[in-house]
Amino acid sequence: MSYSLQYQVLNFALLSANFFSDNQTLLLSDVGTTSSPATLEDNDGKLYVGEQMTLDGRTVEMMGSGTAQPGVDLLGLIVPTGTAVDVLVMKDTETGEKLLVYPEGPPNLLSSIAVVLSVDQTGYDLNVTGTICFCPDTHILTPRGPVPVQDLGPGAKVLDYRGAVGTVATTLRSRHLSPAAGQQPVVIEPGAFGEGVPHRRIKVSPQHRICIPGTDPHGPEPLLGPAKGFTGLPQVRLRQADRPVTYIHVVTEQHMLLVAEGIPAESMLIGERSLRTLDKADRRKLSRALGVGEAALEQHPAAQPCGRALGVREARALVEAWRIRAGETGERAWPGHQQPPLRAAS
Repeated sequence: MSYSLQYQVLNFALLSANFFSDNQTLLLSDVGTTSSPATLEDNDGKLYVGEQMTLDGRTVEMMGSGTAQPGVDLLGLIVPTGTAVDVLVMKDTETGEKLLVYPEGPPNLLSSIAVVLSVDQTGYDLNVTGTICFCPDTHILTPRGPVPVQDLGPGAKVLDYRGAVGTVATTLRSRHLSPAAGQQPVVIEPGAFGEGVPHRRIKVSPQHRICIPGTDPHGPEPLLGPAKGFTGLPQVRLRQADRPVTYIHVVTEQHMLLVAEGIPAESMLIGERSLRTLDKADRRKLSRALGVGEAALEQHPAAQPCGRALGVREARALVEAWRIRAGETGERAWPGHQQPPLRAAS
């Protein structure tokens, strides 16, 4: 099978073990220019550590995977910022060169000085794409009270976690009859984040971002982690049963932190990764709903993140730190937790 992706070659030798210790910061001078779309050939798209395949005519070996983020200078320190993207680490078996391979495009390095890597010695499935969506019957807070997500439509008013009113541009649906492991929903049980939070069981896609507990969702840049980064908590798990799943994307006129059963969870962020999950009909529908051409979707306010998007490993570490603190101090999941109205909208 053939897969289109992009990659960069490291301009210096880095010991393989160094990739998989702590986060690695690579200055932009450390990496080559990003390739034009290149072709990776593999028999099934499931890449295992140590497996060899062909990339752009060269034989490469899979070493690991994780995320890459832009790095900026903050008072003399390089800190990651912006949206994390998936990255694969590969080795050219002939030259020994290390490659950073981006299945869905490189990070946006405009105004950055470095690339910050967070990778592990784990494989990667090229057939699984990220979706940002809720399962049916998740109640979303609106000015009229909680409303099941499937009952929202264009023009519906919703509340963000600060209590500000936003507008739904459109909703989209996808159904998976036999979802792959990476498409199974994350199940969050009632009380997973403390008494009454969430109010009811909630199911979201693994890539759906939730505000990291213990951080401020009212702040200028809330920290947002993918739901699968929360599975270290006792009452959060990835569903294993092979059953059909329906996902509902909620696209608001600008990206926002909705209140889903009391949890601050994002609306759909329009970007290259999410757009790739949509078929042509849904992309046209989205384009019409937002009033821009398909080529301009990634410049729309719905494509500008309302917080800082974290990778799975960074989110998992922060969630675990909160779990320990909360066990010792009883810390609330989110400062200023907003309780929804008691009645559901009729």
